[in-house]
Amino acid sequence: MIAGRDRPILQDKLDALGFGYFIPFFFVTVGSNLNLRPALSSNHIWILTAIFLGGVAAISAGAAWLLTRIFPRSRAFAMATLLATRLSVTVAGSLILYQAHIISQSLYLAMVMTSVLSAFIFPPLFHRLSPAPPPARHDIVLVGPNHWTRPMAAHLADDEYRVFTYENIEALVTAARDLAPRVRTAAVLGTEAWERNLRWGTIIADTLQIDHVIVDVPIEGLEEAQNSGLVPFVAAVASMQLLETMIRSPAASIIDSRLWSSTLDLTVTNPEALHVPLRDLQLPEDTLVIGITRGREHLVPRGSSTLQAGDIITIVCPGARRHDIRTLFEMPQSL
Repeated sequence: MIAGRDRPILQDKLDALGFGYFIPFFFVTVGSNLNLRPALSSNHIWILTAIFLGGVAAISAGAAWLLTRIFPRSRAFAMATLLATRLSVTVAGSLILYQAHIISQSLYLAMVMTSVLSAFIFPPLFHRLSPAPPPARHDIVLVGPNHWTRPMAAHLADDEYRVFTYENIEALVTAARDLAPRVRTAAVLGTEAWERNLRWGTIIADTLQIDHVIVDVPIEGLEEAQNSGLVPFVAAVASMQLLETMIRSPAASIIDSRLWSSTLDLTVTNPEALHVPLRDLQLPEDTLVIGITRGREHLVPRGSSTLQAGDIITIVCPGARRHDIRTLFEMPQSL
């Protein structure tokens, strides 16, 4: 309440301080002061530990039964094994109860032993019961000059996409037989003539038999690209981050036929929009910030990003909201 608009920044710093210092320090202190000798020589403590582990397993089985109503059975039981893993809260709570003389040393040690053993037993069970890993990422084809395709390919390869780059359509057609059937996305970028991009995009769609082919076109080529069954990317009014999203997610909802005709470039002059995180501006759900230009620097917009006077902000919004969005970021001309 005191931090006001700076609350997200304060919360991030408190999380870093808590998880980076205080919580590890707490567990080091608890571990160094923990005396397990009574547990090693007492059958009573081991019996309590077994009872607690059985209780944890029974509660998790009940949770698994409830989860089967929402998720497949195998996934539900896998999630239940993670629910059965006890450590931080149980150790902290049992220590507080013991120091307050509410529970005995035997109960305290049994609860700690339960937490430790559950961390050894249940996570391996999760890995055995968890569903198979997701299928490999789809392959991607990029066509165009190397100074356009290579940086994008390198960035996608860092996320384990397999990317094939070609400087022209002839090279792609020659290699088409060797391309894996997992190719789902292709993009034609940065060539000199946008009409050529359309022609190449159509050839790629027919040769590789894929539906998601992105072509770099200006505004005047937008309708023709859509009529050809291609996905237009208008580089003049968008960021490379948006292009990467389109390549990664063929079914992304951001790819809409109205996208490029509803893009605004606004110079930020309204004092009420300055130094305020984008998340606090309360933009409508159908309004998206896709780029911030500050001098020669192009910034990736995030919820925590703040604007400065003179920034050029690129926004996608429905036509009916253009006036309201412009008023939010720009001062009226009369002022």
